[in-house]
Amino acid sequence: MGPEDLAHIVEKALEIASGASDERQSLKGKIVGLYFRGPSTRSRTAFAAGATRLGATPIVYGPNDLQIATGESLQDTAKVLSEFLDVLVVRTNQSIDEMRSMAGQEVMSIVNAMSDSEHPTQAVADLVALREEFGRLKGLHVLYVGEGNNTAAALALAVSLTPGMRLTLVTPERYGLPTAALKTAETFAREHEAIVEEHHRIDKLPNKLRGAAREQLCAIPYAPTRAEAEQRRERFAKAYRRDHPRAVEVLEKDWVAFYGFPKEHWKHLRTTNVIESPFAAVRLRTDAAKRFQKRENATAMIWRLLLVVERKFRKLWAAHLANEVYRGVQYADGVKIKKANQRAAA
Repeated sequence: MGPEDLAHIVEKALEIASGASDERQSLKGKIVGLYFRGPSTRSRTAFAAGATRLGATPIVYGPNDLQIATGESLQDTAKVLSEFLDVLVVRTNQSIDEMRSMAGQEVMSIVNAMSDSEHPTQAVADLVALREEFGRLKGLHVLYVGEGNNTAAALALAVSLTPGMRLTLVTPERYGLPTAALKTAETFAREHEAIVEEHHRIDKLPNKLRGAAREQLCAIPYAPTRAEAEQRRERFAKAYRRDHPRAVEVLEKDWVAFYGFPKEHWKHLRTTNVIESPFAAVRLRTDAAKRFQKRENATAMIWRLLLVVERKFRKLWAAHLANEVYRGVQYADGVKIKKANQRAAA
């Protein structure tokens, strides 16, 4: 596939999605097989729905539905299926060589829905989403942060075939793109005036891209649930533990404890040290207060400072819930936990 072919697929996908294409039944009368050798929710449903909406009849095969499970060769199975099917969508999670073996019959088209090394349909979907959002692909700079898995490899190849695009991958060392995949993407990129680059350290990024890591970090405490916050924290830690161990060490402490408080109080707990902040002005005057020879004079000054600080106190949202917290009422993800007898009564 060359740049023109990939660009055509992206544009055609946008036309079909918008209803502007006259090919909404372009697969009418065709039969599309879906062979998934592992669990799948989005890809399997998307392929079945897409084939149906384009007029085809989909047939779904699970990992144990074909004679491959009993020892029949991939080549023989593909030859038999080619007598009935026009297209076979294959997701193996194994080597792409399996799909190449099935493509040997040269009658039925084979669509790679994911192998261990590539996820091309995901990369095409990414380009379609970017084209739809920004109205163009040329001139876009995409930052990818995470492990160099099959999705990253496919995205690198897709960008390398899109003139004017740039992809920067930040991957943990030893978890980067396979050397062969990166070299192929870099070669294609040079040929088609694109850029594909990989780094293992965030400080190797251009200055304007370093903010992406900070955004990831800041997004952790704003997750809607503690479970989601833990997932975001783990993704960040996985990407940066080697090069930024001290930062990750801080993240591994239980600093998202505010999920155990009323949701109405999260605004204060996320952004303010509710004990220290109101008394910052007083603490900064500690040395000055020590100059007083009489305790009464120092106390009077501190009291006066507190009166001034009080004018800037931020009112606590849902202040009535503070009494419940004081009484030990438990909250999970900001919602009060009902006791068993309360749930039964409800």
